[in-house]
Amino acid sequence: MDVGAPSAHPHRQARLRYHLQPDGGVWYHDVPAGEGRLSGNHVLVDGAARARALGEGFVRPIELWESSRWLGPSSVAVVRYRNTGGVAGLDEVPVTGGVVDRSSVVDFLGDPVTFRGSTLGLLIDAVEAALRGGPAVVLAAPAEEAPLWIGAVTFLAPPVAAAAISFSTGERYADVVRAAGRPDGSFTDEVTKVPGWRLPVLCVVPPDDVPTAPAGPADDLPLVVVDPRVQAVRVTVDGKPYRRTHLGQLVPVAQWSGVAQRAVAEDYPVLERCLERMDDEPPLPDEVDEIDPARSLAEALGATGGTVLTGVDDVLAPLRAAAGAAGRPEVQELLAATVRRLVEAPARAGAGGIASGLAALRAVDLAHRLSRQVPGLDLRAARVDSLAVVAAEALAGDPLTGHRGEWVAELAGALDGDALATWVHPPLAHLGALGGGWRRPGRSVGDRLPAPVLAALWPAVDVAQVVAEPAALQADPVLAELVVAVGSGRLAGDPRLRAAAVRHLVVTLAEAYSGADPERLVTEVLRVLREDGSSGWRAETLLQIARLGTPRFVAELAVPAMRHLSGWADDPAAGLLASALLEPVEELEQRPVGLTRGDVALLHLLAVSGEGWLRADGGLHHLAAEVLAWADGAWPGLSPQDRALVEPRVVVAAVQVALGAAAPIGPVGPAWQEAVTIGLHAALPYLTDLLRADDLRLAEALVAATTRAMVTPARTGANVVPGAVSRPSGDVPGVLDLPVEAILKPVLDGVGENVVARLARAVEGELPADLPSVYAAPVLRFWTGVLPGVRLRSGTVAAIEAIPAPETA
Repeated sequence: MDVGAPSAHPHRQARLRYHLQPDGGVWYHDVPAGEGRLSGNHVLVDGAARARALGEGFVRPIELWESSRWLGPSSVAVVRYRNTGGVAGLDEVPVTGGVVDRSSVVDFLGDPVTFRGSTLGLLIDAVEAALRGGPAVVLAAPAEEAPLWIGAVTFLAPPVAAAAISFSTGERYADVVRAAGRPDGSFTDEVTKVPGWRLPVLCVVPPDDVPTAPAGPADDLPLVVVDPRVQAVRVTVDGKPYRRTHLGQLVPVAQWSGVAQRAVAEDYPVLERCLERMDDEPPLPDEVDEIDPARSLAEALGATGGTVLTGVDDVLAPLRAAAGAAGRPEVQELLAATVRRLVEAPARAGAGGIASGLAALRAVDLAHRLSRQVPGLDLRAARVDSLAVVAAEALAGDPLTGHRGEWVAELAGALDGDALATWVHPPLAHLGALGGGWRRPGRSVGDRLPAPVLAALWPAVDVAQVVAEPAALQADPVLAELVVAVGSGRLAGDPRLRAAAVRHLVVTLAEAYSGADPERLVTEVLRVLREDGSSGWRAETLLQIARLGTPRFVAELAVPAMRHLSGWADDPAAGLLASALLEPVEELEQRPVGLTRGDVALLHLLAVSGEGWLRADGGLHHLAAEVLAWADGAWPGLSPQDRALVEPRVVVAAVQVALGAAAPIGPVGPAWQEAVTIGLHAALPYLTDLLRADDLRLAEALVAATTRAMVTPARTGANVVPGAVSRPSGDVPGVLDLPVEAILKPVLDGVGENVVARLARAVEGELPADLPSVYAAPVLRFWTGVLPGVRLRSGTVAAIEAIPAPETA
């Protein structure tokens, strides 16, 4: 089955939701409008859903995906199973869609190209935790895979458990997050507006919807995100096993996932017989509440000839038992005998090959642990190094053995990091260096070993040591593979390793790209890190690269960096990067080819408006005038797109100078005027943040300064509106040059009456007592329009009068 091809069904954009409610199973199917069709929806209610799960021929809820029953007119609001008066009064078995069934699930999970065992383990663990009261689960998957993933989880559960797993084949991540944050878990989207639904246990969302990195503490996320693109890693917390996701969430490892992975690792016929056996033996009614998916699946697997782990535990059991009861000589002999048995046993393809590799890997791990418990135990004399070679060969895999390496890694469980570093890394590195080994040309570092293998090897990584000594990666290809996989987002490791990954890539690629345009080197680094395109040119990454290069290289790097300005101009580290690029540029007698004077001016602008500049000096940045001056030098050569990137900085700097920030030494040029005219909208969020700080201190200063500036022309009878004054080119910005009303509107949005009254007093505090009312009137009319809810009057004593609320009908 080609799950990558779009469905031929006319409703391939459809969504199917299912819940097991107290009054039975409920399906909701909706189809969005488009592709020549009208939107439509159907609801199906099965009051006997629980009873069906106890009978033969149970149809799992997801099997109704693309059923012909959804093709009827949506005017029929509720479609029930037709009652045929059959056995036990149950209704007729529904028409399934033929897309999700036992065989298609087996094909999906056993895909010879795409290994899905790791995602399956994490998904089942997350679903089991949700069924026990934990957070709901979000799976990031393409629409064509959504029903098959749901089918994978529910077909690996006995019917009664499958009926209890609520799901949705297609939601938006933001909607699910909002629902998860509601106390009652109500789940009504804006499109279908179907009331009464609660957040399902499992929702599938588009891959691009989910975050790729944690935005805060993992515990703050109200649901568990499963992203098959990033390999989770096993960790042990307080002696208990967990899987850690790419967002740092810890999911308890359940027995069900381990049995499910063992079943899926079997050959196709064994897995299909196992699933069939589990369905053919429904529980008795009094056993329903005691249904354990792990036990049911394990019993079915044992009864149908599962062989993946046959003999593994038997081989290692005597050694485990001897650890606490026997002396060193007995343990030494047992270890040697175990090694001989495993090394001399022929490695077979398929399930047998998985078993032999798995036994070798677990034996190496057990031997290393025993060496800590049994003084004097000689692992080399027992030929544990030979056993490590067998384990490494299994992990490295081979095209002829399918997913053998992935399954060995997945089924191994938690491994000792020191054992991996001591025994497994060296032969694995050696295997990679051989002709045709895993380090052969054509694959990028970080992508040359299967992701599950990297996850199994993860415990060997000493993060603190790598961060302190990143140069060590050059001598350890396995460690380098792990670190770069973390840096590229392929492995859910520690984000602190990203800098070490960048350094390793730059050092590794520097020789190959020596003397070439730095853009080629950076492009290759970003390609390996899976950050292609301008958006990948992030300031943090470029800064790491710049710190590793020679002054000439860094100066040359400025040229492509300016071409990809949209990727990094708004990053927090943009100011630091601009400064790093400027330093060697200004030391050269001649600028690099392709770097213009305008580019240099723009780098200066970015350097003086780096992270924190908005609130620097109490909001009146002492370098605000420099921002305006550098903007004037950069402006003529900037494209409209690049101007849009820096206009917010220029607008904010103009407001800061108008409010009293350090004045420029000379004329600043007209660029700021164009920026204020064109870029005000983009600058408003920054200005709102600035003016609301410190209890609206600068907002009050802006109101007072604008009023003072309006008073002088008012004495002559002129009606001056801020922002409408035409000033000569090159003037320093003043408050009358600014669209004060537009600037203050978002600042005042939602503030209390007392704040508005305070600003109104600031207006009247700047009106001289001797200013005739006729001249003060235009000023007051302007502020009455700006400040909501007050009317200003001027006389011998200024006063504020509240505007009565409009009467309602």
